[in-house]
Amino acid sequence: MGYEKCLVNIELDSEKVLSKFGSLHESFMEWIGKREDGLSIPTINIINYIVACYDKDSPVVNEFRKRWAQKKREAARISGLLTLKGSSLSDVETVLYGKNPIIDKIMVRYLALLFDRDFLMYAIYNEILINQSEQLLKFNYDKPGDVLKAKQNIELVQEDIRVLEEKIFSGGDVRALQNILQEEAHKFMVSELRPESLVTRKEEGKPVVDIKPYGDNYKIEDLKFYGD
Repeated sequence: MGYEKCLVNIELDSEKVLSKFGSLHESFMEWIGKREDGLSIPTINIINYIVACYDKDSPVVNEFRKRWAQKKREAARISGLLTLKGSSLSDVETVLYGKNPIIDKIMVRYLALLFDRDFLMYAIYNEILINQSEQLLKFNYDKPGDVLKAKQNIELVQEDIRVLEEKIFSGGDVRALQNILQEEAHKFMVSELRPESLVTRKEEGKPVVDIKPYGDNYKIEDLKFYGD
């Protein structure tokens, strides 16, 4: 009980859960339809696990926020992964420990949708870290003060990234998922937020970005001059 506040209420019947999850992102719908991940685990069990283990409003997350291993084990139990018949134990472990790239991306994109503003900041901080690191390599090392300041900036950005990772993953997770989160963040910055991409999405009648901080029903009005 208690999943009604989650992005997907996994207490509903399976068809509604599948429909809602698929509506969140086009890649989710494609995954549900094709299931090219090579796993024998039913789609509904994987979705239930993702929501139970990662949604910030999941009772499992709230109870085991700082106990990563227990959180995953309880989410696996609730989702039915531990009692599946006809699915290999190795397939279950593949999901639990982030060893399947396709499922890992599904998990990370769910997190990105869930933590929309935090994910945006995470993407920005990662780009700042890359730029600051590149600048550090170009510094004049005859000026130790400048090098020290750049180094301090990098350390501050790294700490901001660490805090956001901990928040997004509800207390910690395997490195594989964090690597994919960084890849998705970089992809978001170089593709989603490129000016030409924004113009194309606007012309196609799509939202300029997929982030919806005010919910699905919020509509952005066209810009107009004051008094029009």
